[in-house]
Parts: sequence; structure tokens; C-alpha cells
Amino acid sequence: MSSDVNKKRKKNISHPLSVKQNAIKELNNGVPVSVIANNLNVTNATVMLWKKNENKLNEWLEECNSETSGGNKRMRKDENNIIDRIMWMWFREKRACGLPLHAALIQVQANYFHEALELQDKFEASNEWLCRWQKRHDIQSVTVCGEKLSANTDAVQSLKIDLNNYIEAKGLTLDQVFYCDITRLNFKMLPRTILSAKYEEEVLGFKGNKERITIMACSNASGSLKLPLAVIGKFERPRAIKDLKVLPVYYKNQKNAWMTAQIFSEWFENEFVPAVIKFLQIKGLQLKAVLYFDNCSAHPTTLSKGNVITRFLPLNTTSLTQPMDQNCLQTLKSYYRQYLMVYLLQYINSGGSEDTLSGGLKKITIRNVIFWIASAWQRVSVETIKKSWNKLLSNIDNTGANNDNCTITHTTMDDESILETSQTTERDQKNQLMALSQKFQEALKVLDIDVELSHVDLWLNCTTKMSPEECYDDNEILQIFRGELNLNKKNFENNNSKNVNKEISVAQGYNAIKTAVEYCQNNNKYSSEIIMALHRAQEIVTNEFLLNSKN
Repeated sequence: MSSDVNKKRKKNISHPLSVKQNAIKELNNGVPVSVIANNLNVTNATVMLWKKNENKLNEWLEECNSETSGGNKRMRKDENNIIDRIMWMWFREKRACGLPLHAALIQVQANYFHEALELQDKFEASNEWLCRWQKRHDIQSVTVCGEKLSANTDAVQSLKIDLNNYIEAKGLTLDQVFYCDITRLNFKMLPRTILSAKYEEEVLGFKGNKERITIMACSNASGSLKLPLAVIGKFERPRAIKDLKVLPVYYKNQKNAWMTAQIFSEWFENEFVPAVIKFLQIKGLQLKAVLYFDNCSAHPTTLSKGNVITRFLPLNTTSLTQPMDQNCLQTLKSYYRQYLMVYLLQYINSGGSEDTLSGGLKKITIRNVIFWIASAWQRVSVETIKKSWNKLLSNIDNTGANNDNCTITHTTMDDESILETSQTTERDQKNQLMALSQKFQEALKVLDIDVELSHVDLWLNCTTKMSPEECYDDNEILQIFRGELNLNKKNFENNNSKNVNKEISVAQGYNAIKTAVEYCQNNNKYSSEIIMALHRAQEIVTNEFLLNSKN
């Protein structure tokens, strides 16, 4: 027998579209086709076929939203694309704040969204639909209690191999591997046991207008470079910061304080790339780096500048792999809440004219929030960041890297940075925090507000990426997709407006035919037959006009 017959044929493996797209990006960035093919257990010809269809793939993912389509293995649209995408967003929000989910709840929610959006297509969240939806998004189980239980551990292992091989192939050190992640901060949020329902509604407005900002944190795997936080608020230049020429964060505005693909692209181009290039030059490293991020609609499909490129993490692996999710964001929020608690303590004890909890909360401005969260980010230690990467990069060496740490800041810390940031032992920090919590509890008792110390501790020590108050509720999710539907409807109407006959009133017709008769009578280009026909039309319109006038 020939050697070709004896060769073991590769098993036909079908990869998700997001994997194919990442393979194309690796090929474009110089990774040999044989390395990519070997990592994905496919032939070289298969990889080159993906490359041939690159434009078609990118256009399809962009049209169908890469967040919900990247897990598909073929370029086929879901018949109920809106429901598919809105349910994926809802599902991610609930997992982010650790809420329990099960199959029946998902089906009920899908039917609710279909009715609330007033979609014309027939839809029923049947068991068959649920199975297809679950498969599209690579959800291993729909009976979950928090994100980690539903993460795809097989995909995580595959990601580890892919990431390690990629870093080795590109010759990167941990200083050159970055990750960013997004969370939201309800910046006046207190332990819920402190607040009566009436107090929430009248003072904080938690039931209506939630005072939130979006935060994006970014660091490299060695913890040697922490970029300034990106903060998205609702207003372009709030009064509280309009006189500040430099801020300790990268501030942008969006009407709902949401991260968008445009804001992310601007941050990558104007903030991330220059900061990383400068850092690598100081370190004496090659000017190349990779930025990993979650595959969501706030991130563009592809992004690169020179040798600084971006890569997606696979869908539904992020709970086990996101470095910023592994205590970094929780630690950041915990430090922020310490600043908030100290501020309220000082306000209550100041003896002012409105020395109440509500009075202190009302006086908090976006300036306070920006400087507190920036100070909190400075306090997130290198060790915390390095530990968060252990599950992904445990086998990666940082040989030759200078281990000096660098936190890029836009300015020095504001005077409102009121917590001590000097290095202390972990035991000392716990003792200081316990004493602070007790003082806060005592101050609240003076205001006739009883709260257990355990509730304060639970509030300070975040256990999830976001609290339920920081996640989008059903109405906010509907607002996003209603805006999309209205935009599509408006574009459809504009594109078809030329084919729609505009209704003209009798009065408008009467004036128009009168003008036409006068014009043609004074123009020798028109024959007597045409003029007589116009007179006949004028008589008919005039009679109709007179009848309408009498009525």
C-alpha cells in the first residue's frame, strides 16, 4: 500500500466562526499556517480556505453581531435574531451578578421580550428553541447559579493551549500580554439593609434613575503596567470636573453611560497603544503586544495598530479565564466603597445643617467618584493582578523582563484621596477595615438606622463582578433593542419613501392645477389639445374643491 493510504486522516472538525476569525488574524500577524492548522487539528488547506473567505466572514459577523454569532459554526442567521441577541445579553447580565438561572425562567423571559418588543414574527420559546439557543452560545447548562457553573471547561483548556502557543510563537513576555474588562459601578450604592423602600425611591432613585458609570480596567499579565481606568459617564463635561484640565482617568460620555464600540476603538487608538509603546520602549522590549478582551458588542470585531493587536476570548469561557474577573474588579469596588464609607462618616460627624445620610449622598459628585475609583485602582496590588492570570498563564515564563512596576496616571491624586495607601500587612488592613465598619455602624445608629455589621462587611467585600443594582434590568435591555428596532424602521421608511405616494389634499390639487393652466396658456410649447385637457381637469378639481368647502 502507498504511504498516502497509511497516513492517518485528520478527523473532520468544525470550529466556531470566532475561532476561524482568530485563526485568520493570527495568519495575518505572521503565525505560520502549519502552526495554526496543528493547534486547531485541521489541514493547511482548511486554514487557507478560511483566509479566502475572510471578507465574507467579517461582514457576516459584523452584520449579525459578533457577540452572538461567534459561537456559530456556519454563516446562517437565526430566524429570531433579535430574541436571540436580547436573551444573550440578559443571560450575561444575570450571570455577572450571580443570579440563579434555569430553563423555565429563560423560556418565560424570551416570550416576555418578544411580546414587549411587539415583534411581528411568530415565536415560542419551546424546548427545541432553548436547546438551539443554548448550543449557539455554547452554554453547557441552563441550570446555573452564577457564571462559573456554566462555563465551558473544555473551551478553557483549549484557550490555555492556544494562548500559550500564540505567546510562544510571537515571542511575547508577560509584560506584552494585556487584558481589559468592563464593569458598572452604582456609585451611591449602600448595603440594602440600610435603606427602606421609601428612602431608596425618594433619595437615591434606585427604582428609576440608577446613578451608574461604566468602568474598564486594563493591565498586563505581569502587573507591571496598569493603564488609567476608562470611565464612561452620561455627560460630556459635568460641572464638577469642567474646570479640571487633566483627570486621573480616561473619561468619555455616552447618554446611557454605556461602553460602545466607537468609544472602545478611540480608547485603543488614543490611550492604549501610545501608553503600551512608551512602556515597552522604557522596558527595552520589542514594540509588539496583544490585548485580550471579552467577546461582546462593546468591542469591535477586529482592531490593531502596527504590532499591537487584539484577540477575543472564546464565548462562555470568560468566567473562568477573565483575569479582571478573578478578584481584580471585586477588589477595585471594595476599595471604592471604603472611600465612600469614609466620606459619609466624615459628613455625618461634621455636624452640618443636613448631617444625614441622604444629605451626604446628595453631595457626592462625579468628581468624588472619579478620584475615589482612580485611587482604588492604584491600590489594587501587583500580586492581585498576577494571581488573577495564574489559571491562564501558569506555564509562561517572563525571562528577561524588567519587573519594575508602572502605573500610568494622568495626574497626581486629588486631596479627596482620604484613605491611607501606604503598604501595610494584610492583617493590619483587615483590622483597619473592621474598625472602619464599626465606626460606620455606630454613626448610622445615631441616625436611628440599624444595620448589622455582617451586612456592612458583605457590602464591602464584593463577591460578584456586579451587584443586581449595577446590572441592566429588563427595561434597560428593552430600551437598547427598541432603539435598534426604531433605527431599522426609520432607515427602512427612508429607503422606501420615494416609492410611497404622498397624499395630496383637494385644496393643494386645486392650487396646483390652477397654476399649471396659467403656465401652459402662456407657453407656446403646449398644443391646444393639452390646454383643453388641463381646463377639463381644472373643472373637475374645482367642483370637488367647492363641494368640500361647503361641507
